[in-house]
Amino acid sequence: MHTPDLFDILPGKLISLSIPTYCNGKARGLLGGPATPKGMNFMHNRRDALKEADLIILCGVVCDFRLKYGMAIPYATTLVT
Repeated sequence: MHTPDLFDILPGKLISLSIPTYCNGKARGLLGGPATPKGMNFMHNRRDALKEADLIILCGVVCDFRLKYGMAIPYATTLVT
């Protein structure tokens, strides 16, 4: 488990790498609020985004029913867990 101060750098790193991000219910707000650049922090249409993703990084999340036990992730997509 990382200390909370390490999470302060996460939004900046995701923004600098232009990584669109979805947070589940327990992580909601982790990336900040209205100051987060548009197109970076999403809450809806995860299913559509997964279909088009080249790379999916799962951090602290398992492929449970929300991700159809991995079936929601296209076979050709690179998955990092």
